[in-house]
Amino acid sequence: MLKNSFEGSRFGLRSWTGCLPGERISKYEYLGLFAFVALPIPFTGAWTGALIAYLFDLKFSRSLIAIFLGLIFAAAIMIILTIYISWALTYLGINA
Repeated sequence: MLKNSFEGSRFGLRSWTGCLPGERISKYEYLGLFAFVALPIPFTGAWTGALIAYLFDLKFSRSLIAIFLGLIFAAAIMIILTIYISWALTYLGINA
């Protein structure tokens, strides 16, 4: 078994690598989680965001908020794109 000297999960990346992230990475880890979940591309949703939060031993409550807000932002992007594309097709005379 690996000796875990950090708080959180013993299966997290921090416990396996044996080092803590730099100050700059620690400062923006929840913003990075939000940005990752907010991108509406394949494999960047809530499930993958939750896995990343677990692997990096992020706090549950802050991760939950970042993932939720990321999902809302991704949904807003997709709604705006859908409305815009629908409008553009109608404007061009293409009936979808």
